[in-house]
Amino acid sequence: MPLLLILFLSLPGVNNLGDRVYYVDGRSLSLGGISSLISSGNNPACFCLIDRISLSITPSYARTSEHRGLRVYDSYGNNIGVSTISKSTDGNIGVAAGAAVIPIKGFRAGFQYAPLWAFDYYYRREYRDDFFQLFRVEIHEYTGSLYSLAPALSFAYKFLSIGIREDFIQGNKDALITIVKPDLPDSVIQQNESFEGKLTRAGIMIKPNEHLALAYSYSSEHSVDCKETALRLNYPASHTIGCSYQPAARIPTRFYGEYCREMWSNALNIYKIGIEHMIVQNYSIRYGFCVFPDYKQSAIWTTVLSIGGGYQTKKINFDIAYSYNKRDYSSNDFTSLKDLGNIEIDESSSIFLISLSLIL
Repeated sequence: MPLLLILFLSLPGVNNLGDRVYYVDGRSLSLGGISSLISSGNNPACFCLIDRISLSITPSYARTSEHRGLRVYDSYGNNIGVSTISKSTDGNIGVAAGAAVIPIKGFRAGFQYAPLWAFDYYYRREYRDDFFQLFRVEIHEYTGSLYSLAPALSFAYKFLSIGIREDFIQGNKDALITIVKPDLPDSVIQQNESFEGKLTRAGIMIKPNEHLALAYSYSSEHSVDCKETALRLNYPASHTIGCSYQPAARIPTRFYGEYCREMWSNALNIYKIGIEHMIVQNYSIRYGFCVFPDYKQSAIWTTVLSIGGGYQTKKINFDIAYSYNKRDYSSNDFTSLKDLGNIEIDESSSIFLISLSLIL
């Protein structure tokens, strides 16, 4: 039972609301997840940055790795190492995002597909006796996500842009728990859930010149309902403020910053920083940093380091991005879980995205 509590506490995405998807596409990921200041982001006002008909799609590959162990002490109370209790890796391929935008003078009409929350997780643990004989194996497999299909409208007048969009949320969560014991039939528990809901987003962007841009976007409080059961997942309103600045004197580097406040019962803050440097006109390299707390346990933080590049012409935009994500449990207190106060969890993940936009 205590180990089940450990599993529940360290995997909030599996048991409750999912792990937030903090990026939109390849360019967004390479900038640390910045989304309120780029044309493909979650701020509908940014559609006004697009002045020609465009179509985009973003294939993705994500890989996670987790190591769990117990800190081991000698008879004098000295920490002499970590004893592994489980080690798991998992990977999946999919489509991260897509969009279509049509400009009509000062108006922009568009449609966007974007991920919101991910439920994917794989956990395996082997149980052995004092003679190192295997007597039990537990395998927990969770797959699924929540994503939005969102029509959007935006309007630009001089240096001011405003936009609104309605996100129609769809998704599913599948669970498969297998318990294997020697000389006994396998125990298999399977659960399939599908969800639907909607939310409203509104945004504004101020761009007085080519060097400076300011943005604000709002996401409404919303919920998604399970079609098979009475389960309802509730998500809070959020406020996002972004700023980008490119120094004068033709310095080809733009700096991005973004702050998001999610209004859970205890409000959470998300910080993102990105740098985009143009090389030989059509090529760019990007670096990003993001840090955000877990919505269920604010003492658990995830740190993201990302890098990427792009190629832009009048007809095509190509972006590639990679991020390394590390979830830090060092500030979390497991001592309340009886004798498991010496639990140690090492969890990391990698994300690889390629985005392709066609401009007509």
